[in-house]
Amino acid sequence: MANEYNALLETCRANATIALRMLALGQQWRQQALTWQQRRMERDRNAVQQALGALAHAQDWNEMVAGYHTVVRDYLSASTSLWQDGIQLATQAPREAGNGVQDALRQWQGACAGEWQKLTTTHGAALPMRDWMAAFERTAESVAHAVAQASNSSASYPASTAETADAASTAEPSVRQAAAARSRAAKGDRHAD
Repeated sequence: MANEYNALLETCRANATIALRMLALGQQWRQQALTWQQRRMERDRNAVQQALGALAHAQDWNEMVAGYHTVVRDYLSASTSLWQDGIQLATQAPREAGNGVQDALRQWQGACAGEWQKLTTTHGAALPMRDWMAAFERTAESVAHAVAQASNSSASYPASTAETADAASTAEPSVRQAAAARSRAAKGDRHAD
């Protein structure tokens, strides 16, 4: 009984860990984006203040134009720096997020699969679930095999008339029925076909 609770605890812990990691990655990216936006606002505020200063201290048109040239030069310099940082942020954040998600999923898969695998192999009450999963896997494999055969046969022998097309469409359910019958027989179920 303790193993069941430990497996459940480990699964819940893994789920909570991956959710919190995703939240932390999102908050980290949000903080970086907001810091970048704050720098943009400071750049704009500084440009407006410099333009006001150039306008207030200008004695003639030449001084005002020289002041505005300085404002535009500083604004473009700050914009270039922001663009470079924005590109770095835009390329670095997805890579870091992808790596974080990959690590978190790998740990989550290891925690969940490992605990449930131990539980199903050691606990006798898990036998029906294991049998059901084995039957499900056999059914999925037989359906995939039947679909592959049907697609191969229809690809190699294209229906040239309406009669052969009708025959191909009626053959497909029988293939499915045969796969289902094999699956039921493997489980020990007896059904009237």
